[in-house]
Parts: sequence; C-alpha cells; structure tokens
Amino acid sequence: MLEGKGGLSHIHNTYHLLSKKQKSAANFILRNPERIALMTMREFSEICKISEATIVRLLKKLGYDNYQELRVDVARERTSIRRGAIEAQLADGYQGIGPEDSVEEIKNKVIYAAVQAIRETENLVDDRMLTRAAETLLNAGQILCYGSGGSQAIIQDAYHKLLRLGLPVFCDANYHLARIKANSLNTGDAAVLLSHTGESRDLLSCAEQARRQGAAVIGITSYLDSSLAQLSDLVFYSSRISLEYYTDAMTSRLAQMTILDMIYLTVRLRLGEEGMKRITRAKEAIAELKAPKKR
Repeated sequence: MLEGKGGLSHIHNTYHLLSKKQKSAANFILRNPERIALMTMREFSEICKISEATIVRLLKKLGYDNYQELRVDVARERTSIRRGAIEAQLADGYQGIGPEDSVEEIKNKVIYAAVQAIRETENLVDDRMLTRAAETLLNAGQILCYGSGGSQAIIQDAYHKLLRLGLPVFCDANYHLARIKANSLNTGDAAVLLSHTGESRDLLSCAEQARRQGAAVIGITSYLDSSLAQLSDLVFYSSRISLEYYTDAMTSRLAQMTILDMIYLTVRLRLGEEGMKRITRAKEAIAELKAPKKR
C-alpha cells in the first residue's frame, strides 16, 4: 500500500523543481484535484496538451511509481480536507463569515481559518529547504529583509529576531533604501523577500537587483506561479484559507510569520551556545529602557 506523500501539498513543495511542461500539468492538478482523481492518464495528457511520457517524468520527479498512486494520494488528501471541514461545521457551524454572524461566531470562524492555515503550512514547508535557508543566512555577509504593503510588518518581525542573533541584517519600509541595499549585496549575501501575491513591483525590483549582484533570494509567497517564486533561489509557499470578509491575504500572514519563525529557530539552533549569548546581549542592551517593577 502506498504511503501517502501529501498529494497537493507535496506538489507545492516540489513545484520549483519541475520543467515548464511539468508545471503546466501540476497547475491542472492543483486547480482540479476532484477531476484528476477520476481521469485516466490519457485524458489527463489530452487536456493538458502534453505527452504521456511527460506525465511519467512528472510522476517520477514527484516520487510516484505510477499514475494510479498519484490519483489515490490526491483523493486521500481531498477526503481528509473535506472531513476536516465537516468537523468544523459540526463544531462551529462554520459556513464562512457573514453580516448576520454574532461576535462569538466571528471569533470562532477566524480562529478556525487561522488554525487551518497554519496546519496546511506544515505540509507546504520542506525540511531541507529550511536547512538551506538557515545555512544561507548564517553564511551571508549582508542580509536584506523587505516586504511591501501589509507584508512589511511581518518581515519587520523577522528582522528584529535575526538582529537579536547578531546577523548582519537590514530592513526598511522605504523602497528606495531597500533598493539601494539590494544594489550593495554581493555573492554569498542574501535577500529575504515577502509578498502574498508575489507580484509587488517594488519587491520584484529588489529581487532582480539582488540576483544581479549574485545574492541568494529567499522568497515567501502564496502563489506557485508568481514572479517572486520564479526569481527566488529558495521559495516557501504559505497556505491560503479564504472566508468571505476574511481574505486569504489575512490568513496567509499568519502562515508567513510561522514560516519565518521556522527559519529563525533553525538559525538559532545552528548557532548553539553562541546564539544564546547573542540573545542575552540583545536583552541587556535594552534592559535599562524598561520601567522598574513596582514594589
């Protein structure tokens, strides 16, 4: 019996390794999981306008022995997702957020969406990618952190944590300053760039400039085929759970913060005792700024 690989989540993780034709097939699977579970390989080949040989190579790259294993794995994951949704409906009356909802219902549904987004992130983040991201940051002479719009607050949090570890990190909401910093990066340096859509022009400009300078780009986005994903050397995908009045951009921020915390903690543990010493020094630097405790 096939041990499930995670179906759709596994495709998300492997997407950056696929060829152009394989990505076309992967996009169809991700957008039509119910249909792929019922299709023959020939039907799949015809609708995607690719050869069956291309599908076989895709299956091999995804780690499946045959097309049937893929169908079973996708169907298994979809069943699990539906079961989770039904359980949520029974527990919370979850049907999406509407104007008629009470404050308690809104609270429960927002919590449900947040928890689901973080749970799905577990399947989307590859352990090897986390290790590579941590090593990239530890070996970098300079690190640029940038996020445009609503992403800036999240990347600022990551900047604060990396700074406490004593890493050579720079972060500024001003695009001009970020672009100047990107232009000063060198081979071996890194840029950590965050965008929900992966299409913010200012952020993409920083990514392009960082690549021209030879720096590694670590991208975090919610969309597989986004421009940021294409420009990144290492890319992490955040989950998107969308409810009416509570958009996927909102839930993805929680997932993105979780991903950045994963990267930070991996870096922290790689530093060992030295990491703890650096954090202690950072705490001491601001200790005198805190108001004294009242007796």
